[in-house]
Amino acid sequence: MSTTPQVIEQQRPAASRADRAPTVPAVPQTPRWWRDAAGALTWLSLLFVVALWVGGGGLQDLGAVGTGLTSLGRVTGLVASDLLLIQVLLMARIPAVERSYGQDELARRHRLVGFT
Repeated sequence: MSTTPQVIEQQRPAASRADRAPTVPAVPQTPRWWRDAAGALTWLSLLFVVALWVGGGGLQDLGAVGTGLTSLGRVTGLVASDLLLIQVLLMARIPAVERSYGQDELARRHRLVGFT
């Protein structure tokens, strides 16, 4: 009889599906033109707001001092409210916009819009 212990090799069972780490689905790539489209929509919204002001007689009201100041106040309020909406959308973490720009770039643009 031998006094040396025998080493018995055990085979490791194959990892079951439950033992494996879950796979994370790949994030779909955002088309490059979405970034340009988001910028164009921003400018179009500002243009639309000014067009509403012009359509409401804003340019004709600039003829007199009293109505001119009121009209300038209206267009300033319209543009400011549109810029505030853009501010909220920049920080809303909309998935398509965030994938197009990245969170850092959106924060920079949010800051820039806040200073204008």
